[in-house]
Amino acid sequence: MENVIVVGMGQVGSALSHLLKSGGMKVYELDVKWRDILSDIDVMHICYGYSDEFVDITCGYMDKLDPNLTIVNSTVIPGTIRKIFEDTNRPIVFSPVRGQHNSLDKDLMRYTKWIASPKEEHALNAVNHFKTIGIKTLVTDNLENLELIKLLDTTHYGINIFYAQLANRICKEFNVNHKSLREFGKETQEFYGMRPDCFPGVIGGKCVMPNIRLLSKIYDHELWNLIETSNKLRKEELKK
Repeated sequence: MENVIVVGMGQVGSALSHLLKSGGMKVYELDVKWRDILSDIDVMHICYGYSDEFVDITCGYMDKLDPNLTIVNSTVIPGTIRKIFEDTNRPIVFSPVRGQHNSLDKDLMRYTKWIASPKEEHALNAVNHFKTIGIKTLVTDNLENLELIKLLDTTHYGINIFYAQLANRICKEFNVNHKSLREFGKETQEFYGMRPDCFPGVIGGKCVMPNIRLLSKIYDHELWNLIETSNKLRKEELKK
């Protein structure tokens, strides 16, 4: 039986911890407050959000807990995992979480868990770890690609909601029912997958907007500010 620790007990960490326990693993949970971990750690899952101190914090946990393998589930900017590996020379992989935060228990089992690492052998160890609890995996050989792809994927969803917010305002300006626009595009989505139907709500949660801000750190574009402004405006519109 593997000894596993999940560091960061937000929605992702809590869902992952529950899944690992269901798979028969001995799971320790560590959030803000440090506590001593008695048993040797086979796998450490990193599930806290990215910050400017992410590399130093993660290196610190790796030094203190000395896991045989560290799996970073958090979304990071490209170059983060390689920097941690170079600083620690310890086994580490990147395997971002996908799915909706309100259904992560189900989505962790439904989505394929992509894995990348500076060392192929470490990626294969992660494959075996996830295999024991029934999670499908795919190993990709380009670490920085996967770090960027995760950012772009969630940003794509944010852009879709941003467009829905904008389209809703234009429809109101011309007294057009926005539902008619959504209905009009259904067949195009059904036939060609080109009209994802997003409700013009607020981009909420702890994923999409923070990831857009991360992307803006490495690629400057006016669209990021437009999304941020539109989302703030939508919050005010819904209060009326």
